[in-house]
Amino acid sequence: GKDEDGDRFDDASELVSGMDPERLDDPQADLDLDGLDAAAEIAAGTRIDRPDTDGDGLTDGAEAIAGTDPAKADTDGDGLRDDRDPRPTVANTAPVLVDPGLIRLVEGLVRTNTLRVTDADGDLERLTLATASGPGLAVFRFVAGGSAVLEFAPAVPSVDAPVVLRGEVPGTNRFTVTARDGVGLTSALGVSVVVDPDLDRDGVADADDPDVDGDGLANADEGTRGTDPRNPDT
Repeated sequence: GKDEDGDRFDDASELVSGMDPERLDDPQADLDLDGLDAAAEIAAGTRIDRPDTDGDGLTDGAEAIAGTDPAKADTDGDGLRDDRDPRPTVANTAPVLVDPGLIRLVEGLVRTNTLRVTDADGDLERLTLATASGPGLAVFRFVAGGSAVLEFAPAVPSVDAPVVLRGEVPGTNRFTVTARDGVGLTSALGVSVVVDPDLDRDGVADADDPDVDGDGLANADEGTRGTDPRNPDT
């Protein structure tokens, strides 16, 4: 097309972008004072008359230096505007909790189970335990810190977090572990814990105990004698 001022931008494109088709030096001019000259703005697809084309709170020039897209408010498409995103060129992802499967406890005994959590963008900040249902657990806490909340400063990409558990009442319990990252993204996982009864508190679940009541007589012998294998003093 016609280029009246000889600046290598045709007159039609200059009019559309807001440049003067009769001014030779306007491609090198920073008309909106955002740190980018008009030629750079056209190449980037930004406005030469608006210092923050995408309205994300960062000038077009600042975004060019940072490596973000000055024509896109959320460069990495993760839902966080560039000026609020600690890693605006890397999509933030929620933490991932690895299901430990069904946990079994023997009534009255303490057991430690490890919960594994990973965060692809490396900003895991907090884990929280909460009881959801069941007769309850007498001990229910992280080993580190000794409470139901575990925080990481600085943030970490992954963790194997031991949890101490003890159940005094037989039954099925369910608790929830929630992981939160540095930008507030969360994930939650429900975990089931079965407390198996141990009548004589010998550390062996009744289902596996040859002498359930701990009276020195095997369950089978008590059946033969006609005594109660669940009562040490029939």
